[in-house]
Amino acid sequence: MSSLDTLLSQVYPYPNRPFVKEDVSSVCRQYQSLVPAAGNLVRTDGTESRLLQIKGTIPMHYGGHQYNVPLVIWITEGFPSTPPVVFVTPTQNMFIVESHHHVGMDGLVYHQYLSD
Repeated sequence: MSSLDTLLSQVYPYPNRPFVKEDVSSVCRQYQSLVPAAGNLVRTDGTESRLLQIKGTIPMHYGGHQYNVPLVIWITEGFPSTPPVVFVTPTQNMFIVESHHHVGMDGLVYHQYLSD
């Protein structure tokens, strides 16, 4: 059993598990700084779900420089029919720009591709 299979056995029983496994594996191959993990997502209404997450950094190019943005991608229960929930998780010496078009002050990423 692979480590991803082990993680999948510890989280919400995704109805489309093969698709989840393939997508997570593909993302982690493309961005080797990202790793799958199990975690508890607490939503704003207080509900909590044990879900698969992908954690690490992705490169962002801005103004001729590369920045490695730390984030957590939560694979939602209805994935792939429902989009993942993505949070930027800044380090102590990073900050989220106030009034950012795509990232709330809590780190939640807002983007048309992440909308239902």
